[in-house]
Amino acid sequence: AYDCHGEWPFFNLQYVTKRLLGKQIESYSDLMDDGSSFLDVPFREMVNHGCQDADMTFRLYRVLLAQLEERDITRQFLNETMGLLHRLATLEFDGIAVDVGGIEEIRQRFVEQATRLRAEICKMVGKPFDCESEQELSEMLREVPSLRGYIGPRKVTLSKLEQLAITEPVVRLIVEFKRVRRKVARLESVSGAARGGKI
Repeated sequence: AYDCHGEWPFFNLQYVTKRLLGKQIESYSDLMDDGSSFLDVPFREMVNHGCQDADMTFRLYRVLLAQLEERDITRQFLNETMGLLHRLATLEFDGIAVDVGGIEEIRQRFVEQATRLRAEICKMVGKPFDCESEQELSEMLREVPSLRGYIGPRKVTLSKLEQLAITEPVVRLIVEFKRVRRKVARLESVSGAARGGKI
């Protein structure tokens, strides 16, 4: 479907079936209530749903194969698209190799950068405070004379901080600190998901 209709907004089975066959089918999420899982769905319903998906896939195969042939891109589909799909499936099954040690080195550099930024921020405001605490950050910003009218009782968002950073050096450092801490969290998420050097 993507090779033939790359401009479509969706390529899930429900959308493609409706678009090419004119049939409305249920998704797995339609079978379940909020907070339920596949184990909560009666077995017969799951079987019927699985059969419906297999039936629609088989019907779509014929339509889409004809469209590939009509566009003269069957070879492209079989050699390139299916080759990429095979590669993706292998990566999903086997995992993607990651250098956990290298990730840790990068993470450590960002942690050191965040520590330096935190110290510089505390020095600028004249007292220590937790840069990651929304409450302490708001209280500290309210004490900056040029920001008193800009900081209200609500949570101070990153986009608000970015606007204030244009004119306020301390806020510029806080924004940089938050960005670095976000990078640290992302790296920790990757290394935390790694098993046997793969993710």
